[in-house]
Amino acid sequence: MSSLGYSGPRSEDQEPEGAQSAWHRAQSVGSGWAGIVPSCVSPSSPRPFLRLRTADPQPPAPTGSRARVLRALGPAASAPCPAPDLIDRAFSRFRSGDVVHLRKLKNELNVLELWYGVTYAFKDLSLSCAAQFLQYFLEKKGKHVTIVVGTSGDTGSAAIESVQGAKNVDIIVLLPKGHCTKIQELQMTTVLKENVHVFGVEGNSDELDEPIKAMFTDVAFVKKHNLMSLNSINWCRVLVQIAHHFFAYFQCSPSLDMHPLPFVEMVVPTGAGGNLAAGCLAQKMGLPVRLVAAVNHNDIIHRAIQRGDFSLSAAVRPSLASAMDIQVPYNMERIFWLFSGSNSQVTRALMEQFERTQSLHLPKDLHSKLSEAMTSVSVSDEAITQAMGRCWEENQYLLCPHSAVAVSYHYQQMDGRQPSAPQCCLASASAVKFPEVVLAAGLTPKIPEEILALERKETRCTLMKRGDDWTRMLRATIEDLSRKRKRGPRRGPRKQHGKAPPAI
Repeated sequence: MSSLGYSGPRSEDQEPEGAQSAWHRAQSVGSGWAGIVPSCVSPSSPRPFLRLRTADPQPPAPTGSRARVLRALGPAASAPCPAPDLIDRAFSRFRSGDVVHLRKLKNELNVLELWYGVTYAFKDLSLSCAAQFLQYFLEKKGKHVTIVVGTSGDTGSAAIESVQGAKNVDIIVLLPKGHCTKIQELQMTTVLKENVHVFGVEGNSDELDEPIKAMFTDVAFVKKHNLMSLNSINWCRVLVQIAHHFFAYFQCSPSLDMHPLPFVEMVVPTGAGGNLAAGCLAQKMGLPVRLVAAVNHNDIIHRAIQRGDFSLSAAVRPSLASAMDIQVPYNMERIFWLFSGSNSQVTRALMEQFERTQSLHLPKDLHSKLSEAMTSVSVSDEAITQAMGRCWEENQYLLCPHSAVAVSYHYQQMDGRQPSAPQCCLASASAVKFPEVVLAAGLTPKIPEEILALERKETRCTLMKRGDDWTRMLRATIEDLSRKRKRGPRRGPRKQHGKAPPAI
């Protein structure tokens, strides 16, 4: 295969021109190409997985696994990484040379630690790679982009760390003021590089997504200012995340010599559904995994899988797993497309109905295929702290609240003595980022000095108050950045300086 086609869930055509074209499509969230997926990966195409498996009989190292997954998707997928050291460079600042690590604990609890990056969250894995790919092409073409990111907690800081100080990138991050932990907010507001612009929005993560969506629907504005997103709507994010599903399988499978290969259950804590979409694509590539979507009490994904009910609740309910306090999980559009037989017409109709009415009941056939591929669980705050406490009591191991959502499912299965395949719980962040929740679970936080030092640093953040026109403020900032680039040395937008904010 000389090139890899890409499709958008709502687009009637495909993009066969190779990775650079697909890469540029992936930059914007403002068209039918917004959640692109590779059009040629299907349930009848196990070739990529077989190639991965036969490349090395030993479980590959995480970096090797990611490179192999890129190659397995075809030459066009690996084209964004023409320099062989880009992936290694992406992981050069990780605290572990293994990049990720499987922790085998008591009672068959396997925890895949994905949080060895700079910000102690799994978002570092994909965003560090995405930034390296992006900067390679920008330098090659002499271009500049402005990245706009909405965050519920971890994406913003990982995106900032991946591009801070880059001469050909500006990054604008909108964070939900008062809805992140103190540490999450400080990881964003204490980065004072000239190309970093942070806004604190008086609203939740779904609300702050609205001005970003509104801006990206203006295609002329997006093109004029060369805008892109690094939220998980960006295909590169999902592409890189496919790799740790493969790595977890290689580590947890009882045998790679059985025919057929045994199943492994992947328990995925999820909010916007990006890591879940990566797992679905791994399935389509032939990886024998059963997915479990583990959510907090904001349960739209759970209801969709269990009952076919993809409808908004009255409001987002704050939880201890705050980064998952989302009720518009935009990656579900990708998942619906995958399980509707890559039918863009059906997907477009479903999503337009959801956007119009905020209510959707999945067609019977789509719901049947979705529930065959995965199951789900919704976990309460009480169950989160119980899982954290039990894991510490049995293993002297601290879980973050999001990872505890996945581990809670493991304990439910174990206590119910329900027979299951080998299981792996994805740990999306380190407990050091959530000391308030660790204390709420009756445990003692262990916070490294580099995190404690954040409280002593200067902060910079611009407030978006309720009642302000957030879309206009966002557009004005982008226009101002473009003007200043044309004039010469740039300065950031209107800023508020100060010491670290009080605990939230």
